[in-house]
Amino acid sequence: MGFPRPVPGNRQARRNGELFGYGTYVEGDTSTYWFRSQDACFEAITAEVFFHWASGQSDGPDNLPATAAGLPDQDRKPYPGWTD
Repeated sequence: MGFPRPVPGNRQARRNGELFGYGTYVEGDTSTYWFRSQDACFEAITAEVFFHWASGQSDGPDNLPATAAGLPDQDRKPYPGWTD
């Protein structure tokens, strides 16, 4: 599987408050992104995944809207069960 993969799932408690993050792995390159709120982290994950769906690098919903903002709720967060 050579397509980009966001890997959500880090939550840290720090002196300045909680920190949420995700990482990506693309053909051997890794990146990490950190946010002060879980909602901001989920929005960034949504934008990352949408980019790869829209560019045809991975399979997305059949009814893909023109922008990530147009995605319905079921396509906006990490998979069910990851956020419980």
